[in-house]
Amino acid sequence: MNAARDVAGRRNRGRLSSRVTGRASSRFSTIRAKTTVAATLVVTVALLLAGIVMLVVLRRSLVQNVDDAARRRAQDVSDLYLVTDLR
Repeated sequence: MNAARDVAGRRNRGRLSSRVTGRASSRFSTIRAKTTVAATLVVTVALLLAGIVMLVVLRRSLVQNVDDAARRRAQDVSDLYLVTDLR
């Protein structure tokens, strides 16, 4: 009995491995897999672009706030100089 199982097992191993490799290669050829990969790529690109846009907007906002604060400070110093007789 064991010999018959071994022979049958050897035959099935060859078939099983070809089935497994066939399935692995055909997994990415289905519409479902292609749609999933495409959707993942679209979301990845969208997130990257959103992150880049957010960084640019935040940088511009921070630089503008620093510039505005420096102008206000310079104006305050100028006003203080004109009000008090420091000449």
